[in-house]
Amino acid sequence: MANSKQTRAERVIQNDLAIYTALEELISEIGWDAVTVSGVAKKAGVTVGAIYARAENISELANNLWQRSLEITIWNYFNSISVAARSGNPQKLIDVSKVHENSISLIKVGLELIVASVFDDELNEVIGESFSGLLKKQLGISHDTQLSGQRQAALFLVTSFLVGRVLAQFAGAELSPLSQEEAQTLAGFYEAPEAEHLPLNILHVEFIRNSESNDLLIEKSTLNSITKWGYRKATFARIARQAGVTPGALITGHSSKLELVAHSAEALLFSPQQVWQPFEEQIPKYGSPEIRTEFLFEYLKPQNLDNWKLNIELARIAGISPELRQFKTPGDALQRTHLAVMLLAIFLPDLHNLPFKGCFKVGATT
Repeated sequence: MANSKQTRAERVIQNDLAIYTALEELISEIGWDAVTVSGVAKKAGVTVGAIYARAENISELANNLWQRSLEITIWNYFNSISVAARSGNPQKLIDVSKVHENSISLIKVGLELIVASVFDDELNEVIGESFSGLLKKQLGISHDTQLSGQRQAALFLVTSFLVGRVLAQFAGAELSPLSQEEAQTLAGFYEAPEAEHLPLNILHVEFIRNSESNDLLIEKSTLNSITKWGYRKATFARIARQAGVTPGALITGHSSKLELVAHSAEALLFSPQQVWQPFEEQIPKYGSPEIRTEFLFEYLKPQNLDNWKLNIELARIAGISPELRQFKTPGDALQRTHLAVMLLAIFLPDLHNLPFKGCFKVGATT
C-alpha cells in the first residue's frame, strides 16, 4: 500500500514538471497569446483534465508557474543588476550583462508574462503585484528605503539600460558585448553627486501623431483598443465598435488583425528617435545633462501610462509577428532602452521626480 501511494506521489511530481516545463516552452516558442490549455496538455503528454486539476484556466496555470519558479528567476535577475550597479565596478556590470544575455530563456518567459499581466486582471493579481513589489525593493523605491533619490535614479537608469539589451535579444538582435566605456559610465551613476533639476517646461514628449483626420479613425480606434484590452482581447468586433464601423469593413480593408495593427502603428506612432529629436535639438542651448533630465521628467509622467502600455505590448507581440517588425527591439540603443524604461515605469508610475541630473552629469549611454 505504501509503495502504491509513493507511486502516485511520484506521478504527480512528474506530471507537474511536464506541465510547467511545457508551459514555459510554449510561451517561449509561440508567445503567450497562442498558449492554450489543450496545447499545454498535448506538449506535456497529459490529459486536459490533469491541467484543470491544477488550475481553472491558462492564466491561473501561468500564475502557478510564476510562484513555482519564475518569481525567483526574475528576482535573481534584477537583484544581480542592483548588486552590480551598487558596486560601482564596471567589470561586474559587464559580467552581469554577459550572464543574462547568454542564458535568457526563463527571463524571457517571465518578462512576457509580466507584460501580459498589464492586460489580464488574473495575471495582474499575482504576477503584476509581485513584480511591482520586486522592483520597488531592487530599485530602493520601497517605503522603508534608506537610499537617496539620486541612487534610486541611478539604479533605475542602469536597470533600464541592461534590461533593454535583454529585450533586444528576445527580438533576435545581435549585440556587441557591453563596452568598457558604457560600463564605466553606468558604474559612475550610483556615486554621482545629486544635482537639482528645475523643470524647463519647453517641450512635452509626444508618442503619437495628433491627427484630426477622419481618415485615421480606424487606426486610432485600433491602437486605443490595444491600449485598453491588449492585443489578445482587441478583437475586430471591439475595434469596429470603437471606430463606429462594421467588422466587415475592417476585414475588407485588412487581411488580418496583425496587418491592421501594423498599419495603424506605422501611421500614428513616433519612433523613439522622433520622440527624442525635439529634445536633442535643445542640447546646444541648455546642455546635455539638463535636457536629458528634462526628457525623462516628461517621459515618465504618469499621464503617459497608456503610451507605455501600447508600445510595450506592440513590442511583445512583435517578437513572434513579422508584420510588426518596426517594433522588434533591434541593436539600436535608444529604442531598446526606451522599451525597458516603459516596461519598468508601468509598474512604478511615480518615477518622474527622481533626480536624474547627477547621473547625466557623469555621462550618457544613449
